[in-house]
Amino acid sequence: MKSLIEFSLYLAFYFIILLLGSTWRVRVYGWKERGRPSVFAFWHSKILLLYFIFQHRGICILVSKSRDGDIAHRLLRLAGFRTVRGSSSKGGTAGILLLKRHLNMGIDVGITPDGPKGPPGVTKDGVFFLDRFGKLYGLNVHVDKFWRLPTWDGMIIPKPFASIEIHVIPLSRENIPEALGKV
Repeated sequence: MKSLIEFSLYLAFYFIILLLGSTWRVRVYGWKERGRPSVFAFWHSKILLLYFIFQHRGICILVSKSRDGDIAHRLLRLAGFRTVRGSSSKGGTAGILLLKRHLNMGIDVGITPDGPKGPPGVTKDGVFFLDRFGKLYGLNVHVDKFWRLPTWDGMIIPKPFASIEIHVIPLSRENIPEALGKV
C-alpha cells in the first residue's frame, strides 16, 4: 500500500511540473554548438526546472544513494532520464565510473557539482574527472520569476509564465562562476 501511495505522489508531482512547465518561456543558447558526448554541470538548486526542460533526451544523471536520491531516481526515470547512483559522500567513485561508461557509449551525462549536501555553489572535483571522456559544459540558468524553497540548496521553482534562459558554456576550473552562474 505504501508503494502505491508513494507512486501516486510521484505521478502527481510529475504532472504538476508538466503543467507548470508548460507555461514557461524557455530559451536555450549553445545547445546545438556543443560537443558530444557532453557532461553537463549545474547547481543543485536548478535541478527542478532542468528536469522539465531536458526530459526525454536520454541524459544520464548522477543521483545520490540517499532517501531523497531514491525519490529523485524515480522521478528522473519517469521523465526519460537515465540514472546512476553515487555522490561525494557515498559511492562517488563508482558513480563517476558509471558516468564514464555512459560517456564512452556516446550518452550525455549530468552532474550537480555542489550536491547532494552542499555547501551550495561549491564545486567538488568529481565533475572535472569526467572532462577526459566528454566535453564539459556548465548550464548557466537565469529565471526572471521564481519561488525559492527553504532547503539546503535554496531550490528554485519558476513561477507560472516565467522566462528562463539557459546558456550552455564550456566549463573549466577557471570559469566556474561564469559557466554555472548564481546559485
